[in-house]
Amino acid sequence: MRGPKEKIRLDARLVRMIKASVFEAALKNGHRLTAVSRGLGGLSEGDRVVIEVSPCAMAQGAIVGKQDCGGESSE
Repeated sequence: MRGPKEKIRLDARLVRMIKASVFEAALKNGHRLTAVSRGLGGLSEGDRVVIEVSPCAMAQGAIVGKQDCGGESSE
């Protein structure tokens, strides 16, 4: 039996578009991961986003929100 699916939300910056809806993202500590956009349009390199990752797979995550200039998340 599986336990609840635990997710971690992290602030990141999109540094490179790999292909449509797939980006390389950088965390504040320098860690880089692959981030996939699910339904968020208008993303581009340099955007600040919120990424949801699994503790078991920290190399990839889902973009769940975009931050405005003030650091607020728009999900």
